Amino acid sequence: QNREGDPEIAALFAALSAEFPGFRLGRMSAATDATYYVHLGLPIVIFAAESYGAHAQDERGSVSSLHRYADVLTRHLSNR
Repeated sequence: QNREGDPEIAALFAALSAEFPGFRLGRMSAATDATYYVHLGLPIVIFAAESYGAHAQDERGSVSSLHRYADVLTRHLSNR
């Protein structure tokens, strides 16, 4: 189900793009927990911390980017 034109996703994308320059909307081919919810017909957005060395022995992620995501989501949801 293609929800890229969904107004809720568009609004969240705009909020995330303002905080994270270069943030892009795309499809994901990896396995995620979204598969458990897609049948509900809800718009789903998957994002992760800024990370380095994905799936390598020294993989690491940015905790500060998680805080920034949380702030954007909090503002977005409180404006609903």
